[in-house]
Amino acid sequence: MSAGDPSHAKRDPKEMLPTPGKLARRRLKQRLFSIPEYLREISLVRGKDDLYRWIYFKFPYAFPLADFPTRLTIELTNACNFKCPHCWREVMDRKVGFMEEDLFNKIVHELKPHKARTDLKIIGLGEPCLHPHFREFMGLLRHNSVSPLLYTNGTLLRLFSHEEILDWNIQRLVVSIDGLDARSYERLRAGGKYEVVRKDLQRFYATRKKLKFRAPEIEIRHVIMPDETSKQLMQFKKDWKGLGDGVKFNYLAPPWAREGVESNSRSKCRDVRREFYIEYDGRSPLCGYAYGREHIGDLHRETIMQLWMAPRKQQLRDCHQRGNLDLVPLCKSCSHT
Repeated sequence: MSAGDPSHAKRDPKEMLPTPGKLARRRLKQRLFSIPEYLREISLVRGKDDLYRWIYFKFPYAFPLADFPTRLTIELTNACNFKCPHCWREVMDRKVGFMEEDLFNKIVHELKPHKARTDLKIIGLGEPCLHPHFREFMGLLRHNSVSPLLYTNGTLLRLFSHEEILDWNIQRLVVSIDGLDARSYERLRAGGKYEVVRKDLQRFYATRKKLKFRAPEIEIRHVIMPDETSKQLMQFKKDWKGLGDGVKFNYLAPPWAREGVESNSRSKCRDVRREFYIEYDGRSPLCGYAYGREHIGDLHRETIMQLWMAPRKQQLRDCHQRGNLDLVPLCKSCSHT
């Protein structure tokens, strides 16, 4: 099987399920390759609020629970122009839709008093810039001095002028690049064109430099496939380093690999103490890896702070704190715990 071959998505999930040892090694590989980027993040810290936010995000169990999430993750849409075989979107049972303008305005209003210690992350099971009011949303964030972390498959760089994107005051622009070369990329990122996204990134990076903008920080994000070697990953990092400010890696945790399989691991989940998720329709899942299995409320009727402190959310945190996940079965099959 060639590097990045997505045919593994058709295998029996149990066959693809990594053993605890393999999963630990995969996570270690991810973290080792990302160390330079973590050091770069620290170098960008400015002031005590930035420092608190960075340390709390990395070590949330070392602090009392924050009264507001340190990262607010929102899904503008679950519509996507790519069809990646390893994406959770492949098993999504929600209808495709877009966040209402009133709901987005409510989120920004509730976030604004906490923006010094809370990041806004725009991602979800879709391509954010496909939202018909994306330009207006970015303008509203800029007007309220909110600098988001924005994730894209690269489409953003073709739908909007690079000068306009720079003017939106984005804190970090994360571009997802899976596969090691054009052939594997175009199978894993079905719908994308390898050379197109490389050229777009090159142009955007050059425009930022020419206009002397310091932001957004440009980050390349790569999902490590089971058959990719350390040598290949080092070469990938070298190939893409010149098109952005850094390269980070994630380990593969596809929906077809762990469904219905319990793990003996009992590591504490950091997300339950630091990150809050909002789907495009206003519902908030119990966690970002539940993917529609359980919701704790709806932002149309409740506030972010109310749902952040919801009894079920607190129960989930308590279970992780005590290392007993019997009351949250979905955590037992989650590769992140």
